[in-house]
Amino acid sequence: MPTIKISRAELFYELRGQGPTMCHLHGGTVGRSHFALLSPILAEQFQVLDFDLRGVGDSASDPMPDRLVDWADDTIELLDALGIDRVSLHGSSAGGLVALEFAAKYPERVDHLILSCIHARPDDADRLRRRIRAALTDASDPEALLAWYTFMFFSRGYLESAQAGEGIALLHRIAETMHAAHLRTPSGGPRTDVDMSAVLERIVRPTLVIAGSQDITIPLNGGPSGVGPGEMACRLRGQFEVIDAGHLALVERPQEVAEIITRWIDGEASALAQQLHHGKHARDEQQSNWEVG
Repeated sequence: MPTIKISRAELFYELRGQGPTMCHLHGGTVGRSHFALLSPILAEQFQVLDFDLRGVGDSASDPMPDRLVDWADDTIELLDALGIDRVSLHGSSAGGLVALEFAAKYPERVDHLILSCIHARPDDADRLRRRIRAALTDASDPEALLAWYTFMFFSRGYLESAQAGEGIALLHRIAETMHAAHLRTPSGGPRTDVDMSAVLERIVRPTLVIAGSQDITIPLNGGPSGVGPGEMACRLRGQFEVIDAGHLALVERPQEVAEIITRWIDGEASALAQQLHHGKHARDEQQSNWEVG
């Protein structure tokens, strides 16, 4: 297994495909399996970097850190070690919070920022959800916990579809990774019930926000005490896309998510090329006027 030793951990990583680099940040203790169905599709156009965050999955020789920004700092060290200068950064769920920390702290290393199934500030109902999950985790009942995750992470329509078997099998792997991570780090690692709304003002890179219309973990329309995906996109002046999926939208609809991401990045590149062309044309005209004068 390819691993790289950084200052605070040994990280397992996978690189596939060719082209500009797309770096994925998985949700909390979920592990890189979060992107298992999406990455092969994106690898047709990008060099895709998947890795397990410190203390999670195959990067588990060290415990999870205490802060989200520590995971962001690990990510910059990994990119440096791999000789990767700039990336399109995609964080999903709690990985989106890490992506926000990274993009705010290291904007010069980010070409595009993609945030999926994430809010910037949880509402009051989300705190109740976390209490229920914590109680199930403390009860050490794997079957009850898996049932909870299945209910919270997938849309009802998907669970009744022909594709549900693949997603549920993947969720089994994810649940095992999550359980193992919590056993290794009893503190639970970085808190994800944090208010990141102030960080939004520090984001300067083009941003795409993707939300699932059936997501009950990070609902499209949360309570007024929170900052949900729609308000995030507005504050970031970013592109906002809603798809018919639950919280694991990358598992339910990987092809659709890949198409949204690819189309948006291609559009951003085209817009930048146009701006550069118009800027050159304006400079040429100005130079011509000076010469005539």
